[in-house]
Amino acid sequence: MCWILEKSPNLFLKKPLKIENTLCTNMSFGCETNLIVWKTEAWKYNFSGLHELICVITVYKMATLKEKLVRLMHGGNIPLIATQEKVSFPLIERMYKKMKLGIMFPTIRIHENAIIEGHHRYLASLLAECEVERGQGIRPLVKQDIHWCNVQLLEEDYYTDTKIKILNDDDAKYLSISVEALLEKIK
Repeated sequence: MCWILEKSPNLFLKKPLKIENTLCTNMSFGCETNLIVWKTEAWKYNFSGLHELICVITVYKMATLKEKLVRLMHGGNIPLIATQEKVSFPLIERMYKKMKLGIMFPTIRIHENAIIEGHHRYLASLLAECEVERGQGIRPLVKQDIHWCNVQLLEEDYYTDTKIKILNDDDAKYLSISVEALLEKIK
């Protein structure tokens, strides 16, 4: 985000205001897109000492996947209930990218609207706007309901490099492409 205004003693720029959770329809994207909007105003003193608005500067930035996920988790609009205290962002991000390519994932297990197994798959599917098959699960007594805004989003990757390689090999075979081509698509 950068702009240049002519320096003048009678010109001042207000501090930029960040407006979050903005959903805009933008023709250049061709669809509804989550954007972060920054707005500021440039004012100029006129001869009578009053302020005169000379321009409004608006800068749009695409919301990152992580920002979208945080908004989703804190927005309260997630139909299924969490029963897991932590989730791994790198894992969700990888699943999201693969879901966008059409890769199928195992069934998530639910019991009375609570996720028993598949929190990462479920969140990735919401972000990718695709369905993941749901099946009945048995709820252990130790699994308590957790509001999504209380689920910790970790930067730690739950999968080892070896497991990621095995999954990438399987997913490349599923798509009938090389592992290198898959890695390029999910970059």
